[in-house]
Amino acid sequence: MARSVRGRHEQQSLFTPGFGRRPHRVAGRASEIADLEASVLESPHHPNSTGLILGQRGFGKTVLLNEIEDIASSEGWMVLKVDASSPGVSQRVLAEAAKHPFAQEVLSESRSADATRTSRSVSRGVQLRWASISEQKSETRPGPSVRDTLEVLGSATDERDTGVLLTVDELHAGERDEMVRLAADLQLVVAREELPVAFVGAALPEVFYTMLRDPRLSFFRRCDQYEIGAVSDEEARLFFEQGVNDAGGSITAEARELLVRHAVGYPYKMQLLGHWAWRYADAPFREIDRDAADFAEAQASSIVRDRVHAHIWQNISHEERALVRAVAAHEGEAALWDVSDALPYSPESITDMLARLDAVGALGYDGKSHVRLGPLMDAEFVSDATAALRAMEQRGGAAAQSAASGQPRRSRCNKPMKQVPGRCIRPAGHSGRCRSK
Repeated sequence: MARSVRGRHEQQSLFTPGFGRRPHRVAGRASEIADLEASVLESPHHPNSTGLILGQRGFGKTVLLNEIEDIASSEGWMVLKVDASSPGVSQRVLAEAAKHPFAQEVLSESRSADATRTSRSVSRGVQLRWASISEQKSETRPGPSVRDTLEVLGSATDERDTGVLLTVDELHAGERDEMVRLAADLQLVVAREELPVAFVGAALPEVFYTMLRDPRLSFFRRCDQYEIGAVSDEEARLFFEQGVNDAGGSITAEARELLVRHAVGYPYKMQLLGHWAWRYADAPFREIDRDAADFAEAQASSIVRDRVHAHIWQNISHEERALVRAVAAHEGEAALWDVSDALPYSPESITDMLARLDAVGALGYDGKSHVRLGPLMDAEFVSDATAALRAMEQRGGAAAQSAASGQPRRSRCNKPMKQVPGRCIRPAGHSGRCRSK
């Protein structure tokens, strides 16, 4: 898109930094898109007509969800897309269905037919008592459910050789009871009735350590899992080249390689780097050079620290922070026994923490003997946080001394709950079970 700025015809950047915003090029996700396309469009005959996209913040879960939605829509499928970040998921599914003219027609016909059947049941009742019960049931019958809607739409689209795709973003943030109801509805429609209804959700990997520990949500655990991680250097290189060239700009080979190196395969940071390099260079009127790449790295790193690293740091427990600091002290990678020796925790406790920290992207654990800083935690950030604690300790603050030991006096336990979403609100180091309220 072009615009006029100070008398010049300026081509805007094609880089779109922002969580969930559609990129100019989807980098490094071709195999996942192909697999999702096959599983959705071949429903119900494909063995994996339900999928769950797993990835850390900024790795492109929503972008991938958008891609499969567009593919299904282009093939004539009815797409119902909602997110679970706030209550009312079922109502939003029904509202999405009501937007489609074809769905309005089909659902209207279904309700009319259902009303006719109810009327006939009453008129044919042998006893007045049966008629009274039938009338009462008709009057108190709740509105259409997600199951009813998907059954009707699935049958109608099957006659047109298409189907229905339901996508749910932010699945990890869903209200527990709502997710249980949705899982039950999908289980009946997708798995048992073999209708052309496909489901794809997107969630943070930590969902397996929180909500999906609930046995009532086994439907989501059985979905085919698509774990998306870092983008390769080659894909990142193509991302920067295409993003610059398609907007009419140019970039030196040195600047491009610097951007690739700074990105470390993190899609969100790739968007930030491209955006700030374009702005600093005043592209497309000037070439993106080394200075622009260095400036972009400073800006992008600052934003990632504030929006990603700090968010994760604030949402892990003090014991988990101590573990991250121990790994950072070994230059970001260490043998498990070296980290274990430096901490006053049992090997079992450390193993549990490693699994959780790996899920949120703070650490990377190979499941055996080595641990490293994860894709969403920066050694410089950990160093700065540690230095701030030491500075407070030197001033003699009791709160700082407690924080440095990993056991603050008045802080919360903050451990993730196993059966409900949220974290423990009891004081750190408490005895007995954790509780969220």
